[in-house]
Amino acid sequence: MSNRVEPDDLSDNVRRGNRAVVSSGRVTGMVPIGYLKGLPLDRTHGRGAGKTVIDPDRFPLVKELFQRYLTGAYSVPKLHAHACDTLGLRTHGTRRHPPGFVNIGSLYSILKNPFYAGFIRHGGEVYRGDHEPVVSKPEFDRIQEFLGRHDAPRPVRHEFVFVGLIRCGRCGRAVTGEEHRNRHGTSYVYYRCSRKRVGEVVCRDPYVPEPQVEA
Repeated sequence: MSNRVEPDDLSDNVRRGNRAVVSSGRVTGMVPIGYLKGLPLDRTHGRGAGKTVIDPDRFPLVKELFQRYLTGAYSVPKLHAHACDTLGLRTHGTRRHPPGFVNIGSLYSILKNPFYAGFIRHGGEVYRGDHEPVVSKPEFDRIQEFLGRHDAPRPVRHEFVFVGLIRCGRCGRAVTGEEHRNRHGTSYVYYRCSRKRVGEVVCRDPYVPEPQVEA
């Protein structure tokens, strides 16, 4: 008698097993930053089905970010700068990717993830988790209101105060301004020649940071 399992049956078994895990308040895969995966509760539970526990190093930092955002005094970019420059919040890292600073897209995902309010999102449904939440459900709902009101994507135009006032010292062409952000979200303004080429010769006038132009 064959013990072969058809692929469709195997998929159904996996889905049922995953639903059973999340229904009991546990997570089937990786846990978000701020948490760690504990050992399986017993031998009947599969790999990765252990209880979620707090990460003693990162949980307090994530909690501080939520509490600061709840004050209404922080935009997400400002909160991101605080996470990187002040708290030094870093990811766990994997075999392929070493630990690094949380990027601003990941911070948005953190603030929108109901896991931090004690819930697990799985298969289009939400289950109550058995892990310690970072914020209460009312606090999480308030954060979603803040995200919708204050941080909806919209164009931001920087005033380049020296544009039109100065010219390139090498070729005499008008100078233009550019705004750049580093990986921590900090903004920097530079001025450069608006002409990339003069005939066939590259204009070699370098980019100049705004503080130097002001000086």
